[in-house]
Amino acid sequence: MMPYLKRVPIISGLLCAYLATGCAGYAGSVKDVRAALRAGDKNRALEMANAALEVETSDALPKKLEGDNALLLLERATIKQGLDNYASSAADFRVSDKHMELLDLKNDTMGNIGKYLFSDDVTAYKAPAYEKLLLNTVNMLNYLALNKLEEARVEARRLRVMQDYLADEASEKAALTGLGSYLAGFAFEMNGDAERALGYYDEALEAAPFPSLTNPIRRMAACSSFRTDRLDAVIDPQGPAQTCAMKAPGTGTILVVSGVGLAPYKRAERIPIGAAIVIAGAYLGAIQTARAKELAAKGLLTFINFPIMEKTPETFSNARTEIDGSPVDSEIGLNVTEQVIEAWNGIKGRLMVAAITRMITRFAAGEATGQAVKKAGGGGVASILAGLAVQGALTAADTPDTRSWVTLPSRISLSRAQVPAGTHTVKVTFEGKGTSHVITKTVEVAEGGYVVIPVASMR
Repeated sequence: MMPYLKRVPIISGLLCAYLATGCAGYAGSVKDVRAALRAGDKNRALEMANAALEVETSDALPKKLEGDNALLLLERATIKQGLDNYASSAADFRVSDKHMELLDLKNDTMGNIGKYLFSDDVTAYKAPAYEKLLLNTVNMLNYLALNKLEEARVEARRLRVMQDYLADEASEKAALTGLGSYLAGFAFEMNGDAERALGYYDEALEAAPFPSLTNPIRRMAACSSFRTDRLDAVIDPQGPAQTCAMKAPGTGTILVVSGVGLAPYKRAERIPIGAAIVIAGAYLGAIQTARAKELAAKGLLTFINFPIMEKTPETFSNARTEIDGSPVDSEIGLNVTEQVIEAWNGIKGRLMVAAITRMITRFAAGEATGQAVKKAGGGGVASILAGLAVQGALTAADTPDTRSWVTLPSRISLSRAQVPAGTHTVKVTFEGKGTSHVITKTVEVAEGGYVVIPVASMR
């Protein structure tokens, strides 16, 4: 038997083994984490995150931070915050931030885009802009909950650096994050810095109305000359003169930050080639389109392995806040699901071009192998088998990258109240169809002080 014929079953065997074990990707790695969260068991989810990281304790770091581990640390950090373990959560966020690369499709070549889409588990995770911004935002929340204003302001500055970069390299819209600006302004307000607080609050108002900022902005207006049209609309310059008062006497502030549900996640799916060409749109050139259609007509290229974004079913639809039995108004800080879907829709056309191009290349490689076998004396069947084996092995390697930050909440809301100094009971009720979940906390608010309470349903 010719040597090349001996190799065909070997290659086929390797392909079968790959198909049996290599297709789960990141979605498979965090499947148990998501299942535990959706069942309401955050502690079990933390155990599953530790298992995925291959560490024995919740404070241990993996030996290596390549591949999925930087992203898995994000997942674990988010779960820890949901368990009120803010210091340990912040530590994980800091480490992950140092090892998270930013996805830059603007200056990327098609080859690098292809590596992003099919990076498997060996390359560093490249985060979309919203994830980089939310990393600093959510970690700022940890430090505010720990009453560590200096660290919160440092995280606010890191957020600003990333926003400035994105505004220059991507767009002003990509750099806009109302929730991050709100929390940054809060950190500087509580530190007595009216100038910076008003600057951040102005940016927050660009993203959303945030009625809870009306009184703080008016109170701080006389403490700083910083003005914009948005701030003037809140301050009412025609009204009576104000005296500088960073904090109302005899009172403190309670800020409740509630996360509802879980963000969308990616899963691999076989997209019919016709639908794939539609998704690629104008990004797919005429030659590539013609070649893809030619292969499709021959029955060789029928589908594309591609990640799709799936919304997570929600147990709860909203969070209701009460302080000492009285309701407190809530406002949307950030609709994370909208951000995730919008970001994905903005890049999936170019990613589909990379996927189609790589598949065309696979078939070209298979055809070349078949021709080489035929020239070496192999018969028609041998050349066909060799070509199919190469095509199959290379196609199997195209496991779509399903990595994304899946433990983020679907929506984040804010409830803010000025309260008398002293002890207060805060109750947050997560409500859904025929079900509810109540979290109650007793807090001590100092005069001129604050308490930030992050709560999350994570389902």
